[in-house]
Amino acid sequence: MENIQDINEYLRSGAEKDIKPKRNNPILWVALAVIGLLLLFVAFTTKMSDSLQTTILFLGVSCFAVGVVAALVSCRRFHYVYRPTGKKLKATERYLPNSEKENVRQAMAAGNVARLQGLKPVVTSNTLLRTFTTDDGQISAAQLFEYNNYDLQPVAPAIILRHAEVAPLSAFLKKATEA
Repeated sequence: MENIQDINEYLRSGAEKDIKPKRNNPILWVALAVIGLLLLFVAFTTKMSDSLQTTILFLGVSCFAVGVVAALVSCRRFHYVYRPTGKKLKATERYLPNSEKENVRQAMAAGNVARLQGLKPVVTSNTLLRTFTTDDGQISAAQLFEYNNYDLQPVAPAIILRHAEVAPLSAFLKKATEA
């Protein structure tokens, strides 16, 4: 199988100038960790009953642990923003029938996502369509994947759709959500 770049790698590389990757902001999680530390400080420095102290200790340790882990995880995650409008692109994944994989691959290679309209998404499959789309339908990035030996591999290059080209893909995703 040829080496095809994953859609996330493609978008993070800056190859598409209108879509910029942004790191998630961990400040809320850091604040939760600080609240946890404050609760621990209060639990150790204030006179109170044993049961109240145990409760505050538990809350402090929990807030601190969740805050630190979530902050570390969120620092590694990206979301994408459409530069001209500043709108966030939402990620969507839909499983497609395995029997239609080649037809979908050809349609996406040709940029003809209108051919997706007749497809019915399935609950589970080896074939996955991953998209990133703005709510206003200005831009969309899409790529077809296949599970191969329990590993998700791209089977077609990522495509970028703009303005009117996004409508058929958005209609398919909306229909797939309702199904």
